[in-house]
Amino acid sequence: MTLVCNEVWRGRSSSFLRAVFATSLWLLLAMPGASAEPAAEEQDDPTRPATTFDFRTHFENDAMSGQNDRLSLIFRRNAKWDLDDGWKLATRIDLPITFANAVTDANPNGNYEAGLGRALVSAYLADEIDDRWAYAFGSRIRAPASGSAFGSGNWEIAPIVAARYMLPEITDGSYFVPQLRYAQSFAQSFSSRSTSNLQFAPQLKVALPDKWFVIAWPSTDIRWNFGPKASGQTGRLFFPLDLAIGHNLTQARTVSLEVSAPVIRDYPVYRIKIEARLSAQF
Repeated sequence: MTLVCNEVWRGRSSSFLRAVFATSLWLLLAMPGASAEPAAEEQDDPTRPATTFDFRTHFENDAMSGQNDRLSLIFRRNAKWDLDDGWKLATRIDLPITFANAVTDANPNGNYEAGLGRALVSAYLADEIDDRWAYAFGSRIRAPASGSAFGSGNWEIAPIVAARYMLPEITDGSYFVPQLRYAQSFAQSFSSRSTSNLQFAPQLKVALPDKWFVIAWPSTDIRWNFGPKASGQTGRLFFPLDLAIGHNLTQARTVSLEVSAPVIRDYPVYRIKIEARLSAQF
């Protein structure tokens, strides 16, 4: 059921951005603490999975229409199991609650509405070769959103592969971990443009003093579209400048802020993306 939020969600992008940061700050202060035991896993490295609970506020301006801002409150659960011979099994579940102001036949005035975004389930295996090298591979499935304003109606599968190389020459804890996946839709719950695109991230994490860090391309948002042409598409490439800054509050709690905007938008995905994260490791 769709909930109309006329009095809570008003205005355009500027007020919506303020809502992103206000919500993030409140949740960072309100969330209870996690265990302070030392953690050997690296929360941003898929080759070293961790058991965590994340709360994320994700703002995205849809590039395919004049008005379609989305703010998602994402509840993420990551889990890790140790297997034989040093292998690790990792799983992830995302549950997004999404607010959107898309103009549709059912919402001609573009009021903000709330619904279920695209839930995600993933599983992959990871293994370390030595102190520098590691790799991971697996797949994920994304479910359709509850309505077209909140995301695609596609069921989508995306195999993923990643390889990590430690970079102690920069700082202790720095690394390079390129990630590649291919997203392909295989069913629909309502009419949507089918998905078939290559997604890539040359992720580089640099550890800074006092438990700070920066990450270049933390998300696999570089895309090459092999599927049907999107509205406004002039080429196949979407290439954003995607940066995140974060701080390890303790060995078990991390906060970060990611901001991404396209440099090349021949294949439109978004105009701007902002995501704030609080991650508690268990």
